[in-house]
Amino acid sequence: MSATMSRKNKNRPKQPQKFLTTSQLARQLRLPVSTVKKYCEYGVLRFQRKSRNSYRLFVLKAAKEDIYLINRLKAMGLSMNQIRVGRCVGIVHKSSLEQALNRLNKRRQVIRRRLKVGAQAG
Repeated sequence: MSATMSRKNKNRPKQPQKFLTTSQLARQLRLPVSTVKKYCEYGVLRFQRKSRNSYRLFVLKAAKEDIYLINRLKAMGLSMNQIRVGRCVGIVHKSSLEQALNRLNKRRQVIRRRLKVGAQAG
């Protein structure tokens, strides 16, 4: 049965990607429209293309990943300019970010344990 299903899926044409406007994307991600626009203006959120009437068009999955990454980098203390420059030169990748965040979280846990031990001793 799975071989039949996979054959059917191979023959099925791919559905075209659905594009969202800025306001539609903001609604989907529960963000203010102004935030999405600012991220685009700063150059940290890239839209896929522009519509005939010059609306920015986004693919939901890609935009979600970008905004997740932007928020994580902001939480680490990076400025929008640093995020933009890092993305432009390809320094910032989600996998390397996750590894760095995991290392930082482990360090934070160690520091918290040491502070707790120090507080109990003092």
